[in-house]
Amino acid sequence: MSSAARRWLVTLALLGVAAVWGATFVMVKNAVSTYPVFGFLFWRFAIASVAFVVLFPRTFRLFRPGTVKVGLLAGLLLTAGYVFQTWGLQGTSPSKAAFITGMFVVITPFLQAVVLRRPPSWPAWLGIAASVVGLWLLSGGASGGWNAGDTRVLLCAVAYSAHMIVLGSLGREHDSRPLTFVQLAVCCVLCGGASLVLERPAPPSTASLWIALLVTGVFDSAVEFAVTT
Repeated sequence: MSSAARRWLVTLALLGVAAVWGATFVMVKNAVSTYPVFGFLFWRFAIASVAFVVLFPRTFRLFRPGTVKVGLLAGLLLTAGYVFQTWGLQGTSPSKAAFITGMFVVITPFLQAVVLRRPPSWPAWLGIAASVVGLWLLSGGASGGWNAGDTRVLLCAVAYSAHMIVLGSLGREHDSRPLTFVQLAVCCVLCGGASLVLERPAPPSTASLWIALLVTGVFDSAVEFAVTT
């Protein structure tokens, strides 16, 4: 496959991921209105971890020195992002949460400039300006429409930005499959531990909750993270 064809394929794959990602915000908001946040995330990433191994059975053969270390770091940031995003959805609308989460596109160039010393290009600055204006309008402008849920989702965007920088720098040296699996497993273990300590919920019992877990676990986690990474 030529480099140009590969770039087009990667771009189309990312567009598909974005479509699935955006569609799950309403589903997750409905789920966490009746089920605890950490419990939901534990089941989601448990399903994602199992689904990933089924979809990519050669994953464990592709580990190399340092993969677990990079995966742990990326997994910690990913866990922080999902906790803040899911928690934030309890206090804001799905459309606002999706847009604010997308602000990691704005935050990443700044973190990249600080961490990797790669300043944004002028098209990136234009994108940053447009995104900031859009966020201001979406949050109610000067009418005071910003709330605590929005703040939590913004913290999610910061965590996602750091996550992207780790994957785009340290993660380049490792195969995406084992790196993705470690991240999913870290999210599962951390959220499961937090749920046991803080929530202790009963296992999911409703059909709508299981549908949300399966869609977000298989498609919006296992498949999405493999494509993104």
